[in-house]
Amino acid sequence: MKFTLSFILASFLQFFACPYAFLYGYLRIHKQLIFLLMKRLLHILSLSLLTTWASAQAITVTDINNNPITDGGSTSVNLSTSELINESYLETKFLVTNNSNSDLTLFIRRTIIDAPTQWEDQLCWPPSCFIMNGTTASTPTGATNRCIVSANSSITNHIEDYAAETNFLAYIKPNIYINGIVGAGQYRYEVVNFNDNSVLFTFDMDINVTLNATTIKKDAAIVLAPNPASDVVTVSIPDNGNGSIQMVDVLGNVVYQADFTGSRKINTAQFKNGVYFVVITSNGVRSNKKLVIRH
Repeated sequence: MKFTLSFILASFLQFFACPYAFLYGYLRIHKQLIFLLMKRLLHILSLSLLTTWASAQAITVTDINNNPITDGGSTSVNLSTSELINESYLETKFLVTNNSNSDLTLFIRRTIIDAPTQWEDQLCWPPSCFIMNGTTASTPTGATNRCIVSANSSITNHIEDYAAETNFLAYIKPNIYINGIVGAGQYRYEVVNFNDNSVLFTFDMDINVTLNATTIKKDAAIVLAPNPASDVVTVSIPDNGNGSIQMVDVLGNVVYQADFTGSRKINTAQFKNGVYFVVITSNGVRSNKKLVIRH
């Protein structure tokens, strides 16, 4: 005990007498301990960096041509009006892959960075397609619309209110309806973790739509009403002319087509709520219109 007290007292006096010499001696004696501490701190730091990197790589996204998209980067879509679907809207898709070892419940947040005010859009994300309203909008996260992407895959499992189907691929499918307005737009898409609202992946889609010289003009005299429609919609052509009509959903499926003279009533009660693109042709003139069905 006396030796210990004497050592402490001597060390104390030595420190005040010559603090630099004391510190040098302490570091020389305990350099092995300091080395081990530094090694441990570097190990902890490396684990933290690896964890951050793994978290950032939990989600990857590829475009319609299977080209990888950089997180925080952008992809471009350049089309003329004649290349649009029915010369009315563009559709593309991006495959989301969950690279983690756990299932992830995800939703998609869309933000309009810049686009003509006349443009409108829908976003398809399993299990359905949804109208995007406002500058920022998200796919629904209710029980019937919740999308779970399985671990280490692009397979989704979810509950649907209209069909007991599973194993949909995790495609983000934007549908941009230009309403006859050519121009440029930029849309941002974020893959968001439902459980903690963290953004796992972000990319921008830059769109440029140009007018094609051969674009078929629209005939304002062709009427589609009421719009929005619930149970019935009527298409009318002036002068009791002959025409044809084709309705396409946002997935590109033809859900209705017929020939008619003058006008025709269509039973819309059989169709799901959403946006449909209608192509009406009469006397060589094609009119592209958008129909909203809302029950």
